[in-house]
Amino acid sequence: MNSVPSKIALNFRGIEIFWRIADAFQSGGRPDEELWERLFKTPGYAALTRSEFAPQNLRKAISIALDPKRAYEARSSADTRLGAFVEHFREAADRRLEIEAVVDELKNRSLRLGDTILNLVEEYLPPEIPREDIEVALVFFELDARGYEWIVVDGLLAAEMGELLHLLIAHEYHHRCRDAVLCYDKKKVDEQDTDIMWVLNQIHAEGIADHIDKPRWFYGENPVQAYSNLVEQYRTEVKEAGETLALIDEVIETGCLAGEEHDEMGKSIREILPLGGHPIGYFMSNIISKANLSVEMIESVGNPFEFIRLYNKASALQGTTALSDSTMDLLSALEKRYC
Repeated sequence: MNSVPSKIALNFRGIEIFWRIADAFQSGGRPDEELWERLFKTPGYAALTRSEFAPQNLRKAISIALDPKRAYEARSSADTRLGAFVEHFREAADRRLEIEAVVDELKNRSLRLGDTILNLVEEYLPPEIPREDIEVALVFFELDARGYEWIVVDGLLAAEMGELLHLLIAHEYHHRCRDAVLCYDKKKVDEQDTDIMWVLNQIHAEGIADHIDKPRWFYGENPVQAYSNLVEQYRTEVKEAGETLALIDEVIETGCLAGEEHDEMGKSIREILPLGGHPIGYFMSNIISKANLSVEMIESVGNPFEFIRLYNKASALQGTTALSDSTMDLLSALEKRYC
């Protein structure tokens, strides 16, 4: 039964408190502890710090970026991981008026945005999967987005995406819907299988979700200048995906014959996998679609193992090289263990 989300929730509290912190530094003072606590309790920053980013590191970078008294630290941190965050937060502060205009525009079109996002995602989800409310938090962290319990979008990226922002949000929303019906529990994967299962999940999740945004973005007009090299790399990796997939297949086949442990094979595969599995997944889903197996691919959106089987079936139908029996046997064993 299809459950349509009742609303889209856009949360800008992270950006609003960021501006208050910036104002405190610009006036020659320092933000009080309560303000920092409120920042990291906003939905966006709470999701980021629970899953990926240490709050003390973000706080340090924000402080260096916004405090005029720490200009030397800002310069000396260049070309480091910290420096990348510092530069990002400084750019956000410099483009405040532009970003505030983007926020106002998003508030005005939130209802239309929700409908647009849902329509994009519908094509790539079976009707029985519940559609939760679309919850999006805009904050500053890096020029990217994340699909946690809240979809977290960087404010600078939102400004640069412009009219294509809904594509990015729809991509992340698809991940949320898919994860709700995933056939295995990621938290229960044994340590030795972590890398292999991560690769499998990435290829499947991104391979389908990339159909939502990449045709108009990476294969259309890219509005994000900082992504120019990434776009070219993505296109190149998609062209070479068949060869890369063959290398991964060889690693598994050789590893199985040699009796390698799963963690050793998984580490080797992750080293080969380009761009978090996006290009290979997109390549594989295109092969499946060309074999007129799209319906089966969407119906099994919660099962990455079925995705691989469909790819092999599609390859056989089109006369191209399929994955080896060793790879399929390994995946079959993992499916029995976890699904």
